[in-house]
Amino acid sequence: MKYKYGFKDQKIQNFFCSLFDKEKIFLMVDFTKRNFPEATYITIDPVRSGRSNYITPKLPVFMKGTELRLSFTELNIEQLYDEEDWNPYPEIEPEVDEKERWSQWLVQTKEGELKVAYYYHKVTDLLGNYQVNDIGNGWHFLKLRELEPEQNIIAFKKLPELYKENVEN
Repeated sequence: MKYKYGFKDQKIQNFFCSLFDKEKIFLMVDFTKRNFPEATYITIDPVRSGRSNYITPKLPVFMKGTELRLSFTELNIEQLYDEEDWNPYPEIEPEVDEKERWSQWLVQTKEGELKVAYYYHKVTDLLGNYQVNDIGNGWHFLKLRELEPEQNIIAFKKLPELYKENVEN
């Protein structure tokens, strides 16, 4: 999964970013979230280089043994669509071609089945009110040449490219 990070509180952001590069902090947060999903904070060691939690400080003002803790509750953590991986639904909504208003995806159901489904985009009118298209918004499976709504989708992924036969002339 891909994430976007930001600080909730400007004072906390000012404090940490006055000491360290913001991108390096977020790289450490991202590494920790990916490798230790249960983690709720990072500990930054600004003194001992070579350690996995070391970030080079902007100024060498720290004494040996200094560690700083940044709780994930102090961050805005937003999941982003990941083209190469599974995306949790409904936390992330599938991308849809605005002209077509639908897209096709590999999906996993609550029952653990893998299927191909169509996702119909929620369309808004000029006032921002949702319009329901002819089929209805959300996930649908093609069954007996008709689309049936589906409520049990838990994740979706981009479909692989179609097989192309190698024809030599």
